[in-house]
Amino acid sequence: MAVAAMPDRPRGGRRLPDGVAQDGVRRDRRRSVAERGRHHAPLRTGRAERRRSAVVRGNSYARQGAAGGALLAHLGQRLGHPRLARGSRGRAAQSGSKLLGRPGPCDFAEGLGDRRPRRPFPGLSGRQRPSGQRTRLQERDSADDHRPSGYTRLRDLPAGAGRRHQMRICFICNDYPPGPHGGIGTMTQVLGRALAAARAEVRVIGTYGPDYAAPDRHTDGAIKVWRLREGSGRLGWIRARLALWRQVSRWAHAGEIDIIEVPDYQGVAAGWRKLPVPVVCRLHGSSTYFAAEMNQRIDGISRRIEGESLRRADAWVSVSRYTAERTRSLFGLKTDAAAILYNPVETGQPGEPGGVRGRRVVFSGTLVEKKGVIPLVEAWPTVRQRVPEAELHIYGKDGRHGGQSMRAHLESLLAEGVRESVVFHGHVTRAEIFEALATAGAAVFPSYAEAFAVAPLEAMTCGVPTIYSTRGSGPELLRDGVEGLLVDPGQPAMIADAIVRILTDPVLARSLGEAGRARVLEAFSMKAILPQNLRFYEETIARFRRG
Repeated sequence: MAVAAMPDRPRGGRRLPDGVAQDGVRRDRRRSVAERGRHHAPLRTGRAERRRSAVVRGNSYARQGAAGGALLAHLGQRLGHPRLARGSRGRAAQSGSKLLGRPGPCDFAEGLGDRRPRRPFPGLSGRQRPSGQRTRLQERDSADDHRPSGYTRLRDLPAGAGRRHQMRICFICNDYPPGPHGGIGTMTQVLGRALAAARAEVRVIGTYGPDYAAPDRHTDGAIKVWRLREGSGRLGWIRARLALWRQVSRWAHAGEIDIIEVPDYQGVAAGWRKLPVPVVCRLHGSSTYFAAEMNQRIDGISRRIEGESLRRADAWVSVSRYTAERTRSLFGLKTDAAAILYNPVETGQPGEPGGVRGRRVVFSGTLVEKKGVIPLVEAWPTVRQRVPEAELHIYGKDGRHGGQSMRAHLESLLAEGVRESVVFHGHVTRAEIFEALATAGAAVFPSYAEAFAVAPLEAMTCGVPTIYSTRGSGPELLRDGVEGLLVDPGQPAMIADAIVRILTDPVLARSLGEAGRARVLEAFSMKAILPQNLRFYEETIARFRRG
């Protein structure tokens, strides 16, 4: 870069004799140093670049603030909260920036001597860039061009090709183990561990309550886990969501991740701006989906937020065909392009077929109405009457029913002579559940609503004769009378008959256990499902980069 000639005047303004500098050194020597530009030019260039990049970053943070503020304004109007319901877009941006803790476009410039609030480049909108300016991703790709010849970028790979470049995946999960978790947390951990074993770089981040029993940051093997705590008050969860967006956006713009996966539940991606990496929404079953399945009132705010999150996604993947069709119908989505990737299960667990099976019946899952635990308990007195030595073991964290504990409600349904045969174990680890399944005579999951349940898969992989539901995706998992039994959760008598059949017919029990395990190994094992997920991620990234 050319550098201006050195001035003839010192700072005081006194003119020196021709060819003599202020310190007595001849001016032609100083000019030769300046002309070479080895010392002065980099310093001047660095200052200019720092000022320009600071203004660009400030403008980017202001846009993020506007996105967060727009979400706050929408929620404020829906909730009737005057403090949130800002009237103007500028105020919304100000609120979003304040909650994000990010400065505006002029705050960075003030520290560099430029106090004028201005756009990063006159005449350009915030999204446009001069032709000479490169993004961080472009700089990273440029740096890739100088790597050794054996290095291959993911974007240059055909789908399914072997690669030396690590795929970098970010999962959004709000119930990642080891704390209390549901099916989404379990599946995120199972799939994440398999991806990490396949040399992918996996990180998990989510928002959690202040009392969630797990550290804020830790590693699960090769998986890095971040937990952002929700503050107290009505705005605590909103602050946590904005902090989540800020962190994910920072990773995406820094080129640290290649793809982001969010669940449809709770509409995590609602209000997100466009990112330089694709956002995939996996349909595990939204709150709107489960409310519709249970014939309950659908909350309007939840439905809108979850719908916005679905429409924000760059691609969809569903854990079952039924869930994909039902979600598309509920939210009025105008595409059927969702990929179907069933939940995988880890095989090789204890409880191989041929082991000693007793009269213990196992249920595992959160104690909520949609899991069908109420009709199961209602059917249990009939089972005890026909099989007096039978025991029902219930594993899972407690839920709510009618304002009280679900466990307390279930205990109230049991008569005195039957109550001692039902054991509530509460929340336990997956290892403890597999240990219980190793000697179980039957596993029962009479769910009213599921996307694609994990618990029946775990029971079937242990060779346990499994009873599942005729509703939802049940028929996609197993064939009635072949790999298991399907029952209507609305008929407790049907549930009792299925349990008694398995406990009193060893030949049927063994046949169902062996066929169920074979079904899982063939269609739902990690060996079968992992390549499908990798291919889906690669194709989504390639399609997103092609535009």
